Amino acid sequence: MKVYSPSQTKSYLESPMGWYLHYVEGWSPKYLGRKELSGYLGSAFAKGMESYHTGGGDAESVLNAAMFELQTNLEKSFLAGYSVLPKEEVFYGNLSDHLRRLVDKGMNNSPIPSDWIIVGSEVVIPECGNCRLDLLVSTPVGITFVDYKSKVTLESGYLKDKVINEWSQDWQFYHYAWALKESQGVNVSEYHVALVIATGGVKPVLHTYPVDPELLLVWYDCARQTWTDMEECELGLRKPVWDFKLNSQYGPNPWNEAIINNHFHESLMSRNYVQRKRK
Repeated sequence: MKVYSPSQTKSYLESPMGWYLHYVEGWSPKYLGRKELSGYLGSAFAKGMESYHTGGGDAESVLNAAMFELQTNLEKSFLAGYSVLPKEEVFYGNLSDHLRRLVDKGMNNSPIPSDWIIVGSEVVIPECGNCRLDLLVSTPVGITFVDYKSKVTLESGYLKDKVINEWSQDWQFYHYAWALKESQGVNVSEYHVALVIATGGVKPVLHTYPVDPELLLVWYDCARQTWTDMEECELGLRKPVWDFKLNSQYGPNPWNEAIINNHFHESLMSRNYVQRKRK
């Protein structure tokens, strides 16, 4: 059984057809929207925090590492034929400023307790779906991980509570807990999410969530079936299903054009999508 990454698995669970078109057929929406740009911002911030935790904490080098990651990813996308969605031009223009604020807060108001030992940063576990842990740490309760989450803004109230509560049963984090047990024999009893918000005066906050051992077993049963389904789709043994979702949390479903209007014809798909080399 092939083990897929947390990001691929979550993509499949959200939209099997979207996962198939993107990861197997190699298609991506031609326009970079809020989701894609936020992803680049988050990756750049994570690179900055990696530099901070492993390079001695020099402010200039940390910011440079983050900025280089952002610019490199954007340039690769533009060279591949992507462009920024017109309504997101303002957000795109502010990416560097947002990143600078995130890195400054992450360094000068670090939510990581001073008595925790940093075991590793950007730790990859290839045999468990290429899991990538932002931080592997040793705490008073044992070995666990910290995941950095960056937001440009997150107003207090229902939305903020919803986002924070969702991390308590997030597929990605249970995947990480399973991966540490599978690869290193570590029983993770709790994990942590370091939330850093670029705008406003809110300081970074470390949120802690317990790992339910019984729920982890349930997760693994679900994961094995999901990975089996994904592998069968990838091998052509079954067809991915269409979820018929017209909208996502970021707006219109980005695969609507491919399914409804283009009917998967490559000549039509190229109007709205960019295709990389297939697997």
